[in-house]
Amino acid sequence: MNNRLLLVAVVTPILGLLALIGRAELNLQNGRKWHLPITGYDPATC
Repeated sequence: MNNRLLLVAVVTPILGLLALIGRAELNLQNGRKWHLPITGYDPATC
């Protein structure tokens, strides 16, 4: 019983982290693309 409780206590947070990573990856793949034109001063070209 003790070993089973330890296994559940170790595996549960790992599964939670994997679920959060999976959700974040899904959001990244289905998210809106942003294009931001950036202009500025480049001292190397002067």
